[in-house]
This record gives sequence, C-alpha cells and structure tokens, in this order.
Amino acid sequence: MKATFSANLRKTLIGLCSAWVALLSASHAQFSYSVDNQSATITKYDGPGGAISIPSAIDGLPVRGIAATAFSSNPQLISVTVPASVSAIGELAFVDCPKLVEIKVSAQNAYYSSLDGVLFNKNRTVLLHCPPGKSGAYTTPETVTKIGNNGFYLCGSLASISLPLQLTNIGIGAFSLCSSLGNLVIPNRVTTIGNGAFSFCTSLTNVAIGSGVKFLDDQLFYACTALENISIPKNITDIGGDVFLECTNLSGVYFEGDKPNVLSSPWPSEGSTLLYCLPGAKGWDSEFFGRPILLWNPVAIEQPSGFNIVGTPGITVVVETTPTLAPAVWTRLTVKTLVDGQAYVPEIQHRDSESVFYRLRSP
Repeated sequence: MKATFSANLRKTLIGLCSAWVALLSASHAQFSYSVDNQSATITKYDGPGGAISIPSAIDGLPVRGIAATAFSSNPQLISVTVPASVSAIGELAFVDCPKLVEIKVSAQNAYYSSLDGVLFNKNRTVLLHCPPGKSGAYTTPETVTKIGNNGFYLCGSLASISLPLQLTNIGIGAFSLCSSLGNLVIPNRVTTIGNGAFSFCTSLTNVAIGSGVKFLDDQLFYACTALENISIPKNITDIGGDVFLECTNLSGVYFEGDKPNVLSSPWPSEGSTLLYCLPGAKGWDSEFFGRPILLWNPVAIEQPSGFNIVGTPGITVVVETTPTLAPAVWTRLTVKTLVDGQAYVPEIQHRDSESVFYRLRSP
C-alpha cells in the first residue's frame, strides 16, 4: 500500500510540475522580448490585463529592461509589478492604459521605486510615471525635484496635482492631456519647463507661473481651451512659438514685466486675445505680433459710499476684499470692465468686522 501511494504521489507531483511549467510558459508567452548582452528587454505585453507581475527571467535570461510603450494601449491593465532585475524602463512604457492605477516595484530593485502606485527613481527625486487610471487629487512627494518627460501624460482623471516646493524641472509633455486638471501652481524653484508640458489640458483655467522660470517653451499651453486669462511674470524673458495656439477662449495675457523676446507668434490663430502691460515696463509698442497692447493701470479713487476705478478704457479689473491684513484672506467681490475708462464699486461691510480692505488685480 505504501509503495502504491508513493508511486501515485510521484505521478501526481510530476503532473502538477508539468502543469506549472505549462502555465509558466503560457504566462511568459504573453511577453515579447529582445536579447542583448545575455539579458532580455520586454518589448510588448499581449496578455489579458488585470494585475500582472513582470517575470525576473524569461527562457533563462534575466529581464533587465522594459521598452518604451511595451505595455501601452491595454484597456484592461490594472496593476503592474516590476521585479528587482529591471534596470531600465522606457518612456511611455505604460501609456494609454486607462484602468492602470498602480505600478509596484520590488523593494530590492536598485534603480526604481514606487509610492502610492506611482513610479519613481530609486531615491524618489524624479517622478517618472503616474499611472493613467489615477483619479481625484494627487500630492507629489516633497523629495521630488524633477517631473520626468510625460510624467503625468494622459492622466485624464486627475483634477488636482500639488507640486513640491523643491521642484526644479518639469519635463517635455509632463502634464499633456491631463484633461480634468483645473489649476496648477508652479513653484518658484522651477527653472525649466519642457515644450508642450501643459498641452491639451482642456479644463485648465488658472496657472501660476513661478519666479524661477525664464523661458516659455514651444506649444507650452497648446489647446488649453478653457484658459481665459494668464499672467506672465516679469522673470519671463523669452517665449517660444505657438505657446497659446488653439487656446480658443484666451481673452487676456497680462505681462508683469518688460517685453520678452519672441521669434514667432505665440497667440491663438483665431479669437480676440488682448495683451496688457504695466506702467513703466520697457519695449512695448501699440501691438505685439498683431495683437493690441493695452496699458493696465487701474487706480482707485475714493467716493462717498464707494470708490471709482479709473484707467485705460476697456481693461478688466478684479476687485477683492478682506476684513484684516493679518493674515489677509482675499475674496473676490466683483469684476469690472472700465467702459469709458472708469467703473464704480459701492462700499461693502464685512460681517463681524469694522474694517474693509480692497485690492485690484488682473483676471
């Protein structure tokens, strides 16, 4: 009886091992790869999606690389685990995977890491890829100093992205096609923003450009169709081509400094975008690449029960109020267009405060 049991057990184990080898072979068959220096680079994944783990070896070869677009355009991919063996991941390796919410990396990997499902370099100073299925709000870790090329590309469900104060570099196409992103604050330490970084952000209405940026690269805000007004800080000295092309609702560009160097028109090909400059700014003429320049010079003149705003006819002024300056919390009161060069603002009374402070700013 014992001998029969052992024989049957051996047959069962052999059968199980054969089934496991068949299953493993079938799983590996989902990966196409190239061979270089006795190692494999995955070039394409053709599996059904879901949660997958990339093998550390295929056909006896260690998996060292994941090629650009290797996992792209898989509508059912949800989660990917990267093994310790991988030392190179190409750009856009996981692009256009709308359900992908998590990229995990083995803790033993010497080159990459992950946090909250987002792919980073090992020490998390570079954000490499946010999975396209991420939604809602995302706060970038404070360790990050660079957003890699296409880092948030096609993250169409992210409505809010907070950037760390230590950030210095934003790569090419970094936020392109983030179609739900409404607002973005670029920290003051950022000095470089790659071309097309915010292109096709069709819900973007407000961008605060930090004081460290000197150059607005080509097609930076291409097809940001919800963008109506933008302020260009005085630190901007050069503007590339087609920066605002296809920004069909852009009505006002407010320059806070001297006229920048521009080689070709950055404005929308159609529409009635107006440009504004401040008193004392140098280099401005009556128009700039076919668009009129208006002097933005509003002044408040006190009147009984309110005040008049006077300035260049046709300019738009936002009026904000706060009950205290320590600290000041400004609230929009009204928006006035200076028809015939003036507009009246009636006085208001803040609840629970005897004082009211006003300020004027551009839209």
